[in-house]
Amino acid sequence: MTIMLKTTRTKISQCHFFVSTQCNLRCSGCYTGSGNALKNELTPEEIRTTARTHKRMFDSVHLEGGEPLLPSVFERTKAFAEGIGNLGNTTLSTNGTILYDRRFNVLLKHKLGILQFSIDGATQETHGRNRSGSSLKDILKNMGAFRKAGFFIQMRTTLRLNNLFECENMVNTAVAHRLPAIKLVLIAPAGRAAHLGDEAIGVSRLQTLADQIKN
Repeated sequence: MTIMLKTTRTKISQCHFFVSTQCNLRCSGCYTGSGNALKNELTPEEIRTTARTHKRMFDSVHLEGGEPLLPSVFERTKAFAEGIGNLGNTTLSTNGTILYDRRFNVLLKHKLGILQFSIDGATQETHGRNRSGSSLKDILKNMGAFRKAGFFIQMRTTLRLNNLFECENMVNTAVAHRLPAIKLVLIAPAGRAAHLGDEAIGVSRLQTLADQIKN
């Protein structure tokens, strides 16, 4: 478990809480290098206590991993929800490969704000290359199942040179699936992506992208 904090003068504005590093994928752009669980990760009870004790210290939470919905990890995710109580200001990031199951409705009970699906390409070729061979078609279908269950869905795309040209189509994918938002983030050359500095997007390309999105 790792906690990353963004602070203001009076309060922590955002807390990134990593419930585990265990993940079923080995994505090339993963800045945490997730895969196997670390030794001595916090137990569900320790996570529940940590969340309960510190919940008034921050305005919003980004809950991630690893994969928070993985069956072997979800008890930790559930414990965090129970400790916080109200997840209204929480975004949970998932790789979208874990099939919807009613056990996840406990997150709705705790009023999860956003369930964020990571999609890193508008085609299977690009998404699969960036997301450890996962099926874009299956993820989009699964996203629909979670939305039908009542989850508020957002799409997240990590931009790098190999998917930048598909950005418009990824926005169109979000629109086609009636998603209210798509979050675009830049690849961070750290963790498993430490060697991908040449995939980072420069300022001039960002300006071009911004102009395209505006138009």
